[in-house]
Amino acid sequence: MKNILNEGIEIGEFSINEATEKTNWHSHAGKGGNINFIEEKLNKLLPRHSGKYGSMKEMQHWISEEYGFFTKTISGMLLCWEACFAEARRDNYIAMTQSFSIDSIHAVGGMERFITILDGFKNRYCPNIRFFPEIRINRDGTVPYISEIEDILSFNYFKSVDLCGNEFIPTKLYIPIYRTCERFNIQLKAHVGEYREPESIVRDIEDLHLSEVYHGISAGKSNEVMRWLAKRNIILHVCPTSNVILNIVDDYKTHPIKVLYHNGVKVTVNTDDMLVFNKSLSQEFMELYKNAVLSKNEIKDILIFASQLGECKTHV
Repeated sequence: MKNILNEGIEIGEFSINEATEKTNWHSHAGKGGNINFIEEKLNKLLPRHSGKYGSMKEMQHWISEEYGFFTKTISGMLLCWEACFAEARRDNYIAMTQSFSIDSIHAVGGMERFITILDGFKNRYCPNIRFFPEIRINRDGTVPYISEIEDILSFNYFKSVDLCGNEFIPTKLYIPIYRTCERFNIQLKAHVGEYREPESIVRDIEDLHLSEVYHGISAGKSNEVMRWLAKRNIILHVCPTSNVILNIVDDYKTHPIKVLYHNGVKVTVNTDDMLVFNKSLSQEFMELYKNAVLSKNEIKDILIFASQLGECKTHV
């Protein structure tokens, strides 16, 4: 961890930069990667959204209209996947999670081809990274067949599962899926507490047996929920720029990661949809520092904690 403690963090003009070893524990592969890398590959400039989105629905509409190539074509999807690994090398990740939908596995021809593609990108750009592929379940009211999940997990490739989508759809619909994932001994995660009240975080964690949560920032509104999370060592993988641009928080200065951290909740800092939000992991940390949300020592603490996650579950 020498880079975290020494040259990767400049002492005079404080800076988190490409020399700093870091980990990205939450990123959607289909909307990940650095836009500059993708523009260079395509040899053209891409549209960039300015300002905030009024809602998740508004963002999804913008993506569909402006970035349809990435969401509607296999070649565009694969370019985003490649960009995630290229960014891991550029910004000096030592570990990362990327999430993939079931549909994307089918789109490339099944698990064997899927694994070959990802291993190819990993070996090309960052062969030494600890990579934790994640299967994403869409929280849209439909539930995959148990047999389909079992077939996918039987390859022993995925290290975690995520439930992502409309938080207001009952979690209980997905309990059978999560019990199946539990049998395969993968990490159980989900998007919770991004839009809903703090108490929903506790309910979802208990229903799905979660040990890690994506976002979960509404917990900052409840001392009781923060104590509950801290006592159980539940980890919140926080994405500051995502929260700001999606208008969940007003700005970086008021981001609740500071409250969560100071109340003993374990947190990490991540990029979420980097292609859309156009903020690198180094820049995420610097926004928190420049806006007096986290101090230099607090950032070091989070970097070191994040680097130690998943050490026993390296994909071979």
